[in-house]
Amino acid sequence: MVFSMNPKERIGTWGRSPYYEEVTRIPLFIYMPGIPAGSYGGLTSAIDLMPTVMDVMGQEILSNVEGRSLVPMMKNPSLPGYEHVFSSSSFVNAGGTDNSVDSILRYTEHDSMATVTTEDWTLL
Repeated sequence: MVFSMNPKERIGTWGRSPYYEEVTRIPLFIYMPGIPAGSYGGLTSAIDLMPTVMDVMGQEILSNVEGRSLVPMMKNPSLPGYEHVFSSSSFVNAGGTDNSVDSILRYTEHDSMATVTTEDWTLL
């Protein structure tokens, strides 16, 4: 990879998905009165944030919303998480550019790279 000294002009190449656990395992802290502090070890996803906020605010979560509220898991950490979650950038064709991981513009060698994560493994 060759990089320019100007961060706005940096260009490299992604040969595979850059979505390692160091990028996708992001801690989320939620404080909600009436629920004791705790932690949840199940798999969740960013798509769960909006329905969680709606649930906390007492709003109806429409049936076409793909995520789910995390409030039940906050109340009962033994509830299961997802079997698997996907992490990806926006759709990019091979040869296109992407800078979603670290703001460095990189060409992609493959179409829309993604990562699949389960409790036991991560597939890049």
